[in-house]
Amino acid sequence: MSRQTYQEPLNVVLENGEVVFTGPDGMTGAMSLDAARQTIAKLKAAVAKIDDGESTSSRLDRPA
Repeated sequence: MSRQTYQEPLNVVLENGEVVFTGPDGMTGAMSLDAARQTIAKLKAAVAKIDDGESTSSRLDRPA
C-alpha cells in the first residue's frame, strides 16, 4: 500500500459534538469524541517510540 507522508499538521475543529479534521490534498474526516481521545493516545505513543529511537514499524491498534 502506498501512502503520502505529510509535513503539515491537520486542522481540527469541534462541530456538532464531533471532531472534524482537514489536511493537505483534500484529506478530511470526522470522529466521535471518544475516538478522538483514543487517537490522541495512539499518536502520543507513536511519537514517544520515535523519540525513544525506535525506527521500526509497529502497530498501535490496542485500545488506549
